Amino acid sequence: MPGQSQIRHPSSADLALIALGDGTPHATKRHLSRCATCSTTLQEFFRVLEAGRAGPARPAPPPADVWEEIRRRL
Repeated sequence: MPGQSQIRHPSSADLALIALGDGTPHATKRHLSRCATCSTTLQEFFRVLEAGRAGPARPAPPPADVWEEIRRRL
């Protein structure tokens, strides 16, 4: 409708930069306090960063029969 301002969501790139600690502009902070969708996306970025900073997950050891087959072939 004429006269109504459209909601301007931050881009995914902007949200990623915020999650990386690049700072949050005041207008974006205000938007995040009112927009559940953008806040959720930002929290998802924080979770991904946390998982990445935790380091690689230890892989499960292969089943014993795999090692048996390796030994057999050697």
